[in-house]
Amino acid sequence: MDSDLPARLLPARDLLARSLALHPRDFAPAMPIGLAADLTARFAPRMAESTPARVSLTDRFRNWLASPGFGLAAAAAVVVAAAIPMISAPDAGEIFRGDATASATDTVRIAFIGENADAQAEIKSSGTFEPIAFAADAASLPGPKVVIDFRTGTVNSVDRAGVTVYSCPLPADAKQAPGAVADAIFRLSGK
Repeated sequence: MDSDLPARLLPARDLLARSLALHPRDFAPAMPIGLAADLTARFAPRMAESTPARVSLTDRFRNWLASPGFGLAAAAAVVVAAAIPMISAPDAGEIFRGDATASATDTVRIAFIGENADAQAEIKSSGTFEPIAFAADAASLPGPKVVIDFRTGTVNSVDRAGVTVYSCPLPADAKQAPGAVADAIFRLSGK
């Protein structure tokens, strides 16, 4: 045995020496199973992991979706997408549907040729048309117009070049006249 042991270990050395001397080598008690492995694991120096664990692409994507930054970015995208139509104004030459013959800045005027007091009153009081849309003389009106000719019994849509693009008969019932005029205005939009 090592005689250079510190003084604090001398009682443990004596105790071990006496227990070994009491048992002959062939009759010594067996060591419990796994004791050596447990002692080695307990007192062995621990090694730090040198490589970090790999994170799968699915986990990275899930973590990105769960981050507060993604929520803020999504909210900002929604606000910007909602604000762009409010901020931008359409061009003056832009049209809504099809190849329109009347531009967005043209005002469609309504003119009467001849007299029919019931139909004129029904059209003007229908609330479908603004009062400034009515004109007295159809021939001198520039731009697109709807001409209601009581002499021939027709409703005509005339574009800004003076070409009749749509014509229909004036309904016999005065209450249906505003619908025919609205249809004629709609036909000026290219439909």
